[in-house]
Amino acid sequence: MFIFFWGCIYVDSDDNEDFVELVEEGTSKTKEEGMICMESDCSRSEVDEDQESTSKGFLCPTRLVSQSRFSSLPNWSQISNVINKALLLHKDRHHHEESKSRTKRNAICIESDDDMSDDVQEDYEEHYNEEDVICVESDEDMANNVQEVCEEHYNRKDLFNEVRQGIRDIEGFCIACGTEHITDGHPLFIGGFCHRCTEWFLSWGYQMDDEGRQCYCSICCSGKEILVCSNHYCWRSFCLGCVDLLEGKGSAQAARETDPWKCYMCRETLVSGLLQRRHDWPSRLQTLLTNKNDPKYDPIVLYPPIPAEDRKGIRVLSLFDGIATGLLVLKSLGIEVERYIASEVDEAAITVGTVRHPGEITYVGDIQEITGKQIEAWGPFDLVLGASPCNDLSAVNPNRKGLYGGSGQLFFDFPRLLHKVRPKPGDDRAFFWLFENVVSMNRQFSRAITQHLEIKPVPIDASKVSPAHRPRYYWGNLPGMDSRQLVATERDKLTLQDCLEPGREANMQKIQTITTNPYSMRQGKEHKYPVTMSQMEDVLWCTEVERVFGFPPHYTDIGMMKRNSRMKLLGRAWSVPVIRHLFAPLKEYFASR
Repeated sequence: MFIFFWGCIYVDSDDNEDFVELVEEGTSKTKEEGMICMESDCSRSEVDEDQESTSKGFLCPTRLVSQSRFSSLPNWSQISNVINKALLLHKDRHHHEESKSRTKRNAICIESDDDMSDDVQEDYEEHYNEEDVICVESDEDMANNVQEVCEEHYNRKDLFNEVRQGIRDIEGFCIACGTEHITDGHPLFIGGFCHRCTEWFLSWGYQMDDEGRQCYCSICCSGKEILVCSNHYCWRSFCLGCVDLLEGKGSAQAARETDPWKCYMCRETLVSGLLQRRHDWPSRLQTLLTNKNDPKYDPIVLYPPIPAEDRKGIRVLSLFDGIATGLLVLKSLGIEVERYIASEVDEAAITVGTVRHPGEITYVGDIQEITGKQIEAWGPFDLVLGASPCNDLSAVNPNRKGLYGGSGQLFFDFPRLLHKVRPKPGDDRAFFWLFENVVSMNRQFSRAITQHLEIKPVPIDASKVSPAHRPRYYWGNLPGMDSRQLVATERDKLTLQDCLEPGREANMQKIQTITTNPYSMRQGKEHKYPVTMSQMEDVLWCTEVERVFGFPPHYTDIGMMKRNSRMKLLGRAWSVPVIRHLFAPLKEYFASR
């Protein structure tokens, strides 16, 4: 829920949200005061029309920042400097007495990123009063980037009313935010869609809760309250605001009282008020999720999404399975796993997978011994996963043997088996695959891997969704791999302190990549320990490392397994939130549990 505190500064630094009390002299905490808003992105949210603040002053729209931004607060002196500059600019632009103070209908919006000036017109589309709104960037060129929001701006309610009256085309504005700066149509429903909302749709539209249900509205990818489809195979949600605006006033309350309630993607009828499902939504969504490839390789084949009632469970072949991170993430997304075949030789890793996923994994031994006949007997497969050992590829290993020696050459078994698993000509079923390895390898090795897989890699660092840097290359054809932005959610732990046991204090917010080498715990040139406890420096405990990687606490705590064994397993593991991000669009193709 978005709350307004009058006489406050609303601060949203990069990935952060907080309220800071305005302590300048002469500033009273009354509803007559305005608001200074600092934001780092061009996000926004629907604000309840019934909120008292709607008619009291400026509404600074933001899209559920309270659920998605968690970094540390900006330095107060920096905030103060930016505010002072903004106020001076405001005074220079308005040579009248009212501009000398923050009056009840004036507001200054300060953003800390570089693209604010390009998106001002799109971002402030909700109700605001007719007084001035000054938008400023906190960079050296701030004075040159001050812009006033266009006064001629409709809110969504007015736009949809005009559509009902026949004086406006619903394809002429973004049905998610109301801006007329549209770039395409909404992929699911008749109506326009702007560039910013398209990015939100790709990132936030695939955020799932603990039950594998969509966290945000399928129309606007926002919403304070949402309705969840009752269809067992559907995971979509719709916010009450969009339901009332598009289907008609009172529809949200009626939906609340309806049990079971089928969403607009599952109903037999295509039209519900102004909400009309597109006939070609699978192909539009397919286009939106299409990845780009290097021109010297064939275009990446992406398959059209499958209607909910036609989806089936996913069949997985996991090569170099490790501690079954792939299965853990698929289950957390609510994807029904019909079959999970895993190649793994580490006994400790097999023990973890067997205990944490009893009866769900079929282990088939060494990847080098798997034959085409076995693949044919175990298949068909819908998803192939792989991450060959990186010890002989990583630059941090001075004794590395490279791609063609030691464990590095195990990579070549992945394309060998991938070729055997791919659907035969004429088989049009959806088929996906993913291969991962370190970014720090020699460039000639990454190029060789790319040539063998015939697809360019996507670099992703887990530090945006976890307290640890973990830069990795991901090759594959998962939907939206190179177009969807990695964003942190409320489930992600972004600072090291968030991962520690009580009584322990983090010496830093982010740590370097954790590897199988115990010395990777030492941080920086000074080799500092990451934690302090009872005035003594310490390494991370196993449960804390599990939280850093996104695993449930004690995930590797099996039997009498020693710390060194657990740390080696975790040092080779995937970052759970990154894999969750990559796997989420697979819900468009496979059944939900």
